[in-house]
Amino acid sequence: MGMEQWLAFVSATLILFMIPGPDMVLVAGWSARKGFRKGLEAATGTVMGLLVHTMATSMGLAALLAASASAFSVLKWVGSIYLVWLGIMKLRNGESESSTDKSRRASSPFLQALCTNLLNPKVILFFLAFLPHFVDPNADVKGQFIMLGLAFAVISTACYLALIAVTAKAGQALGKSRRAQQLGRWLSGTVMIGFGVRLAMASHS
Repeated sequence: MGMEQWLAFVSATLILFMIPGPDMVLVAGWSARKGFRKGLEAATGTVMGLLVHTMATSMGLAALLAASASAFSVLKWVGSIYLVWLGIMKLRNGESESSTDKSRRASSPFLQALCTNLLNPKVILFFLAFLPHFVDPNADVKGQFIMLGLAFAVISTACYLALIAVTAKAGQALGKSRRAQQLGRWLSGTVMIGFGVRLAMASHS
C-alpha cells in the first residue's frame, strides 16, 4: 500500500474514532470516575477486541458470521442485553463495587470493554466494509488484513490515550462534587442503555 493510501487509511480511522460509540463511552466513563489506570484497562480491553476482530476477518470467520442472519441476530441480542445491563448497573450503583470476587470480575473495566467490543456485530460489519477499501486483491490479502487491523489498533490506542488523559483530568477536577459524579454516572448509564436499544434495532445488512 502506497503512502497516499496509508494517509487515507489513517485519516479515515481518525475520523471514525471521533464518532461516539459504546467503547468510547465506556473508556471515558472509567477514566473520568476512576482515573487514568482504570481508563487504560478499559482501553486495553477494547483494543484486544479489535485484534480478535482483525484475526477473525483475516481468517474469513467474520464474513461467515456476517453472512448468517441467525448468528448475527443472536450476537446482536446478546450484545444489546449486555449494554443495557451495563447501563442499569451504572445507574443503580456506579461500578457495582461489591466485595464478592464475582462482582469484582464483572465490574472489571478490561472485561467490560472486551465484552462490549466482541459482542457488537456492528464492529464485524464495520471491519468487513472498511478494511477491504485498502486491500490490494492481487497481493497477500490475509496479510494485508492483519497489517491494517494492527494499524487500526495502534491508532485507536493512541486516540484512547488522549481521551483518557483528558477525561481523567476532568474527572479529577470534578471528583469532589457529588452532584457531578451522580450526573456523570447517570449520563454514562443512560447512553449505554441507548446504545443497547439501538443495537437491538440494528438490521442485518
